[in-house]
Amino acid sequence: MKSDFVGSGEGEARVVMALRLILRGGHLSYDATLTALDATLRGEVRPSLMAALLIGQRMNIEEEEEVRAHLDAVRKSEESLQLQVASLTHFGQPFDGASRYFRPTLFVAAVRAAQGRATVLHGVDEMPPKRGVTEELILQVLGARVDLTPEVAARLIEDEGVGFAYVSQREYAPMAYELRDLRVHIAKRPPWATTEKAQLLFSCADWNGMVVGFYHSGYEDKLLYLMRDKGLDAGLVIKGEEGTSHYSVRLGKPSDAERKAINYTQGFFNASGEVQTLARDIDPAEYGFCYGQSPRPERVSAEAFAALGMAALKGERSHVYDRILLNAGLTDYCLGLSSGAYEALAEAKEAIDSGRALAHLERYITRSNSSK
Repeated sequence: MKSDFVGSGEGEARVVMALRLILRGGHLSYDATLTALDATLRGEVRPSLMAALLIGQRMNIEEEEEVRAHLDAVRKSEESLQLQVASLTHFGQPFDGASRYFRPTLFVAAVRAAQGRATVLHGVDEMPPKRGVTEELILQVLGARVDLTPEVAARLIEDEGVGFAYVSQREYAPMAYELRDLRVHIAKRPPWATTEKAQLLFSCADWNGMVVGFYHSGYEDKLLYLMRDKGLDAGLVIKGEEGTSHYSVRLGKPSDAERKAINYTQGFFNASGEVQTLARDIDPAEYGFCYGQSPRPERVSAEAFAALGMAALKGERSHVYDRILLNAGLTDYCLGLSSGAYEALAEAKEAIDSGRALAHLERYITRSNSSK
């Protein structure tokens, strides 16, 4: 029996029209998805219809054009700010944070900044379903500002003494952030859980890269499609711990035809005008990181992660130090930014042991508070 329900207003009518196709297992075009999402983000659609749209597309497994629309609905490419830096890398992690393993993103950014590799971090304070530890919560503990506008963050990234910045979704996409409570009620991760990690906030003239974590097989190709569509010079998707882009210090069971292992890496990079691709597991044991199992911190909290990360940047040897070193070095190697894996690890180690990475993080904390 065909329903005559059309919703209330033009925005709901667009969503209802989209749902008629979605509920039959169909897929929307880029324009149809974008139109429905625009109405949703503007608050023109009741929560029940918003939830049906998001759940329905995820249940159908979004096609590439639907994924692209979910990314552009939040922030379009033309809104990216141009920066004056030699290279720029965006790191996209799950917005719902870490609940089991140490999350080294912030400290990896400090190491890269000390090597002259500008880095962008973005996310939220907390997000369902895990409501785990995020970069924003760690920065709050360390005393940094977490309400920087993209314009202020751009100046910190361009500052050679800092070289990285964190931008909260509250600042670059407040309407998307306002839908956080809806995500509590629908429980299932919406398509935005995939695309928000690939948000391109800035770009530079010379070299642009992106590193994104994933967990569910099939989404690695969709994420790489987004990176190529944005014209990036290099892009990596990594099946890291807890869906992040972070390598575990132990490989475990290698990938096979049916499953991707933790530490599986797929991507592309431009080397001397020729695009090269890779798809492989990263085995830390090959580079001297020998663990029988992947250690977990005694406490999982922003306070604990802040203390562990700072101690590692001060040279304290631990699994946290190894995680930061492994991820800073091998990620840049896979991006094509270093001549070899061992060279990349040596460069990252020097940035930590010299105290330069710590200095960049400390300057970020200070200068973020004095920026306007």
